[in-house]
Amino acid sequence: MSLHKRGHPKSNFHYNPEQNKNESGMKKISNVKGLENDEKSKGKKFSKTVVYGNKIADPRKVNESSNFVKIKSSSCNMNMKYGSLNNLPISKGRVITIHDSDKNKEKKEKNQENKNFMVDYGVLEGPEAEFNVSPIKEDNINSKNEETPVNERHTVEQYDKRKEFCEKLLSIKSLKSLLICPAFKDAKYKPSDYTKKAWSENPTLNRYDDVYCIDSTRVHLRRNLLESTKTVANLSGNTNNNRSDIVGRRKNDYIHANYVRIPNSDYVYICTQGPLPHTIEDFLLMCWQEDSKVIIMLCELEEDNSEKCSKYWPDVKATMTFGKIRVYNEREDARKYEGITIRTLKIYLGDSTKIMIQYHLKTWPDHLVPPSSNIIVTLLREAQLISSRNPIVVHCSAGIGRTGTFIGIHYASERFKNQSSGEIILLDVIREMRTQRLHSVQSTIQFAYLNICLLEYFALDNIIEYDGNVKQFISKNIAYIQEYARRLLLKKNKINLK
Repeated sequence: MSLHKRGHPKSNFHYNPEQNKNESGMKKISNVKGLENDEKSKGKKFSKTVVYGNKIADPRKVNESSNFVKIKSSSCNMNMKYGSLNNLPISKGRVITIHDSDKNKEKKEKNQENKNFMVDYGVLEGPEAEFNVSPIKEDNINSKNEETPVNERHTVEQYDKRKEFCEKLLSIKSLKSLLICPAFKDAKYKPSDYTKKAWSENPTLNRYDDVYCIDSTRVHLRRNLLESTKTVANLSGNTNNNRSDIVGRRKNDYIHANYVRIPNSDYVYICTQGPLPHTIEDFLLMCWQEDSKVIIMLCELEEDNSEKCSKYWPDVKATMTFGKIRVYNEREDARKYEGITIRTLKIYLGDSTKIMIQYHLKTWPDHLVPPSSNIIVTLLREAQLISSRNPIVVHCSAGIGRTGTFIGIHYASERFKNQSSGEIILLDVIREMRTQRLHSVQSTIQFAYLNICLLEYFALDNIIEYDGNVKQFISKNIAYIQEYARRLLLKKNKINLK
């Protein structure tokens, strides 16, 4: 379910009447490439488009005895698909395409009385606009990518960066190097220039005393949304009885949550901790004010006999009230995806109602990894699809380990996709993400799992062929990471028992 389908880049026309004139005052048209990108021409390489009399040749059929296809001189549809010959805006001339393999032959057969002319076309001022053509130069034929649109050049480079990552990962015989990875704990991958004033001033609102919420990207609660709302009547008899009163709470805009903005994208995530009993109203208010459509829950309410998150939703067809916010659980679906429960929650604040979809993943134990990467990638794709580009709320218990790994798939994929030059290292990407949500991706186990998820993400985007070898590599290494994590956890528990 990919939202990143690679299509044909659109041509960008930049027309300046003054700059596009030759010595005789006739108008020239800015350069456009595209025939080589035609969907039906995949696998064939074309170089330059050339014009003679008043006819156009389809490059898919060009040879020495090809018949030319006539077009109307008034045809000028600038909304055509990039690289298509449909309604090509040429008013005079006959077009042929010079194949790369025929360059030398064409040079030898040049006839000065019947010169080839290169067509430059762009935004025309009328359907009968005249072309100013100039003889083809050898430099034009042999030029590489000087005139290629920037977005087209980036498309090739973007593909290569993602493919390069996949090929390097697939060449690793063992993921042990990623699981050990001394560089992961290097101080340079942990941002140091940050403040946490709001976190320090609100210890009762933090689940853990060693997981900081940095000031620069934190979510500010708009408590004024609650001020004009009367306390909601408790229709179900269920309420959050554990909610404690905090002095000055109504003037406090703090919640342990940070925005994470995906680079070169409109997507925004909110990484947050699992709500405490007395912060459920804050959590729901945040979802409300951000107009979030999707909530991703990556933990259980209780793990290893320890509370990880307070329940902020009622049982199906029931209602619960948290301060001035009421929640109704309209339906639950545990059949669509194995290990995921999908809940449709109606949130009421005053006279207004909003619907939010909660995806509750139940197969990602703390300090371990899920049994596959496919379920995580699928969940991420679906969240992107239904979010309407509104902030996607993601939480586990602390909101940094599992949450950071989940969001890191999308974050890193965009960084790889948009890297124009130079080397790109996943650890550098994680460090960059940590400037928005501190401590993101807690362990080398999660780091290794993130590598595998990225491989699957790119394979599903057809960056590499998703063949049996790739599938085997993924399943084998997921099992390896799981076994490594279990042994590490067992060793840690034995040490704690001593």
